[in-house]
Order: sequence, then C-alpha cells, then structure tokens
Amino acid sequence: METLKTVNEYHSNGKLKGKGASCKDGYYQGEWKYYDENGKLSVIRSYKDGRRDGDTKLYDENGYLFRVTSYRNGEEFEFKGYFKNGKLAEIGYIKDGKINGEYKGYYENGNLYWISFVKDGKEGEVKYYDENGELL
Repeated sequence: METLKTVNEYHSNGKLKGKGASCKDGYYQGEWKYYDENGKLSVIRSYKDGRRDGDTKLYDENGYLFRVTSYRNGEEFEFKGYFKNGKLAEIGYIKDGKINGEYKGYYENGNLYWISFVKDGKEGEVKYYDENGELL
C-alpha cells in the first residue's frame, strides 16, 4: 500500500481552497474537498492515481448539491442535476466528452418533463410531458 500525505491548498486570502491526499508521485488520491474564497464547500471530487474516478459533487453558494458528474478512469460518463429540494432535475450520459444517449429532465415534483435521445452531442426528437406525466 502506497503511503499518502495530506495536502492543503490555499486561496490568496489565506483561506483553505482544497484538502485531500496525494501519493509520493504527487498524484491526487481519494476524496478531495474544495472550498470557495469564503470557506464554503463547493466541490467534493474523488481521484484514483491522479485521475478523476467516482463522483464529483458540486454545491452552490448556499450549500445545496446541484450537480453530480460520475467519472471512470478520468472520463465523464454520467451527470445528474438537482433541484434545491434534492430531487433529480436532469440526467444524461456522456461519451467522448459529449452528451450521448437518453437525456431526461424532470419537474420539481419528480415527474418526467422531457426526454430526448442525443447522439454525439446532437439532440434528436424531444418528447414533452405535463406536470402530471401526460405526454403533450
């Protein structure tokens, strides 16, 4: 097992910017937390051998989780957006840096709002639904 050291990074105002671990080669490893210049948590990101691996969670200035992007071996493969009430707002899949596959948006009540199929970043037909889940 490789020895890890704790690393702290700071903003120019002296407040903590990021905290996590790195291995002897300097690669980030495991969970890292990043903070804005006011000290509020803004990002939690996971690394494996210096590459993003696992979920990256983004928080707004009020501390609400609004986006989760999932990585495998440094490549994005899924993203989810959230409403402030914690419910899913959108979900999509990524291939080669572009949205690819089924892409869905939701109302705050959790019902499907729209669905489309995207290929290589180009959106196809979009189906819209009302707040009760009825196709428009």
